[in-house]
Amino acid sequence: MKKFVWCALVFPVLLTACGTAAQSPSQHHRKASLAQSSPRLPVPSATRSPSNPHNGGSQAVFSSAISSAMHQLTLASLPILAPTGSPVQRVLQVSQTGSSGYNIDIALKDGLAVSFGGQHYASAVEAAGQMLQLVIVTPGPGSPTPLGYGITAGSFANMPLISWTEHHWSIEVSASPGIPASVLRAPAIQIAEILHRELLPPTTFGVLNWAAGGNGQDSIDLSWQQGPDTYWVNESHDGYVSAAVSLAAAMRPMPSNP
Repeated sequence: MKKFVWCALVFPVLLTACGTAAQSPSQHHRKASLAQSSPRLPVPSATRSPSNPHNGGSQAVFSSAISSAMHQLTLASLPILAPTGSPVQRVLQVSQTGSSGYNIDIALKDGLAVSFGGQHYASAVEAAGQMLQLVIVTPGPGSPTPLGYGITAGSFANMPLISWTEHHWSIEVSASPGIPASVLRAPAIQIAEILHRELLPPTTFGVLNWAAGGNGQDSIDLSWQQGPDTYWVNESHDGYVSAAVSLAAAMRPMPSNP
């Protein structure tokens, strides 16, 4: 397995030292980071108030399709998260990685195919190391780029990339080399607008990456950490931001593991 050297970010609850971590084969859902050898510097933060954590007082309601799929899992130590409500048309595939991870492919009612899942690690430190692989390393704060809603992001024309932070989330709007950076501004503004009204999952460290594909197939991946566990929602064909963010916002713990 390929190892990499990582350094802690400036998130207050994350690590304060440097170490090494190995890419796990179970991380098939994750896009490779565009890591550089230079250390990551903080990106500009939104000036508006950070989102509040989810309200845990309301009773979570899962569709019958989701409940049936999740009860196929036999996980020893990973709390199972799944989307509430009824946006799911059908479950396409249920996958389990040993006794510590799962990935569920679903079709939404509009026909969009989305995946969600989770992975348990031996410690919060190891989970944070896996999360750091998703962060795009930047050479500095970038050029200030107003996106509305009190958000000023950093823009990097050579990468290309627009990035900012939302509470404990790093938001990355990226593209493959050769794609003009100008194509990123519109999706960045759209994501800023969606995050103004949607609450991202509570986390100590999260990464939202929207990537423009060279073949016209855009993608979006939301990954977040909760202690020794990481969770994700991704859509790898259309980059449909609203659907992926709404699904992530609807993720709640199942009452109990089967």
